[in-house]
Amino acid sequence: MVEVLKTVNQAEQEGQQLVAEAHKEAQRMLIEAEAKKQELNDGVKKQIQEIEKKCMETVKVETESYISALKQENERLIQGIQSNAIQNMDGAVKFIVAKIME
Repeated sequence: MVEVLKTVNQAEQEGQQLVAEAHKEAQRMLIEAEAKKQELNDGVKKQIQEIEKKCMETVKVETESYISALKQENERLIQGIQSNAIQNMDGAVKFIVAKIME
């Protein structure tokens, strides 16, 4: 009977030791998982920042290109207006001279 109790006691202690080891292993695995999760989160944040930076650069380049095109179009329109104004002035002068010469 004493032997049975010793065996049961020993088995119980071994079981408790196994449970404690399993608990430690589970904690270690949890810590590793949290570290990997943080690494992934940091990686995702970095990728998002890189994408945002590329998008901002693209928007900047496209905006500058659009502004440049608008400036060129404005210059073309201004030159057209100036040319029309010169023609109108020339026509007006010719008209006035013709009226005076009548």
